[in-house]
Amino acid sequence: MEKGIGELLTKLRKEAGYTQSQLCKGLYSLSTYARIETDQSEPGYFELDRLFERMGKSTDRIEYILPLDVYELYELQYYVQRAICHRDMGEAEKVLYQYGKKKQAKQPLHRQYICQETAQLLWLKAVSEENAGRQIRADIIEEILRLIEEAIVQTMDSETCLKDGGALSAEELRLLLFRWEVSRKSPYARGEEELEEVIQYLKQNSFEETELAKVYPYAVLLFVEQKKETGDYDRCCYLLRTALEVLRNTGRVLYMAEILNAYAEVLKRGNEDVQKIQELESQNRSLLALEEEADIHLQNYRLFHNWNRSFELDYELIRQERIAGGYVQAELAEGICEHETLSRIESGKRKPNRRNMEAIMEKMQRERKRVSMMVVAEQYNALELERKITVCNTQHEYEKARELITELENRIDMGKNRNQQYVGMKKLMCLNHYQKIDVDEDILQLNNLLSLTLNDRKHVFNHSLSETENIILNLLADAYEKKGEVDKAFLIWDELIKKCESKRVHPVFNIRSWELMTANYAGTMETYGILDKAMQLCPIWAERVLSIGKGGQVGRMLSIKACVLEKQNDERCIERFHQALDLFKLMKNTYRYNCNREYLKEKGILEKVEAIRYPYRYHRDLSSEA
Repeated sequence: MEKGIGELLTKLRKEAGYTQSQLCKGLYSLSTYARIETDQSEPGYFELDRLFERMGKSTDRIEYILPLDVYELYELQYYVQRAICHRDMGEAEKVLYQYGKKKQAKQPLHRQYICQETAQLLWLKAVSEENAGRQIRADIIEEILRLIEEAIVQTMDSETCLKDGGALSAEELRLLLFRWEVSRKSPYARGEEELEEVIQYLKQNSFEETELAKVYPYAVLLFVEQKKETGDYDRCCYLLRTALEVLRNTGRVLYMAEILNAYAEVLKRGNEDVQKIQELESQNRSLLALEEEADIHLQNYRLFHNWNRSFELDYELIRQERIAGGYVQAELAEGICEHETLSRIESGKRKPNRRNMEAIMEKMQRERKRVSMMVVAEQYNALELERKITVCNTQHEYEKARELITELENRIDMGKNRNQQYVGMKKLMCLNHYQKIDVDEDILQLNNLLSLTLNDRKHVFNHSLSETENIILNLLADAYEKKGEVDKAFLIWDELIKKCESKRVHPVFNIRSWELMTANYAGTMETYGILDKAMQLCPIWAERVLSIGKGGQVGRMLSIKACVLEKQNDERCIERFHQALDLFKLMKNTYRYNCNREYLKEKGILEKVEAIRYPYRYHRDLSSEA
């Protein structure tokens, strides 16, 4: 990405087999897009998201440094979603109205968003009426369909988009599925062949799992519901099993409860393994109980956005770095822009162009770009490797992680400080897992890695930290805790979380760093008996991650709550341990699943927990003994 985003888009487009006109349709004119690919023009951030997504690629692992007016749109989208998750429709409508008043709101992608969210709100109200035993009014269904149609035509052809060979994103396919689902409540029900076309489109195009998770489970739910009476048992099982794996592999919870329920129901029709059915049902109950406690309601929420982003604000970044580095505005601006211009930039009244922003950051020896990855690379596959390494670390698959780290080293320029820092950090994580490094050496190496991009070690928390720097500091806190210097560990976590919370950017837009710090902080507090504070962090943690569709680490949160309750001699710990085991297994956290089982076995309460999870097995065993 060092040579510009245009070159990367060109490479990905050609690999995906699309022409420029197929890729940019509904977003840009052909001439405008051609200038983007040659780096003569810069794409908008929302448009860049959509261009990547149309090629089946995710922008989740790409870091954005945004102007305030652009960030505010992302933030408003989150607040709309959060309100809907809490079923506060009045608040959602209020925020959506604010969104519509923004000057960018007339642009196609934003117009599409406003129409689809308005339709989503009406749909959820209609479903609520239906669940209460009242019939949905025909005029409401017609209005929902009208809004969906208006949303669709902003970026694609309403009737031919699945057949004309064009590029469609997961979000656009999801809109087509939403229209299909709503139409079944009207006299204008769309044919089953359209549903099949969406499933085939997903099969034939190379969507990453992170993108597939946004739409494939939805398509499967609609297919299985349609086939409920007619059968097609084997295919329903295959589709549900595949959808479940996609969600598990990506740690996503949207559609998860509905998929678990549908899969269990289909297996019952086939008289399949009772224990498997009970496992699915238990996992479903545990997930729904967690959502209920967090007051997050995802059922029938179709146009949900899975956020897993890393955002910074340009003016906030520049101001923090200047102050932390002790630079005077006039000195910093010299040779780049006028002093008055920099003053206006730092107050958020003027947007720095890309060249000026990067020149200012480079002058402060804090190289940051508008659009970048955690590693400096010109190929998207480096980003894919980085994502896979992170998943392996999360699931404690360190042998596989080591192989991927070696592959990444061979693909990137290891002369770059950021690349040395990232690779070195990941290698230290592996060494720690295999206990091949003592704690003092670990601390020394982590500090050396930090100094590759951050010379000012005395005032580290005054700087605007990159995601890699945040992770290294978190690892330092872990090392100090291991060494027994718990006060130092708590100081680091406290500063990191405080810093994240104090930014203008909401913590959900740096959720990977925030969740990592919060999980380790809460877990260590529970270990050292700071029970009330550990417990206070858990509901915040649950609400934030569920409101953006993340669920990969919620088992850990439940485990921490269970341990706190156990230390307080509260019998509710049994149910919490049961839920934690369910969600560890559901989200493929095998290492933590086994650790928790061993702990429960040592405490002599494993059988109590397992009896909740698998009542059939225990009933059978007791019957055999009798």
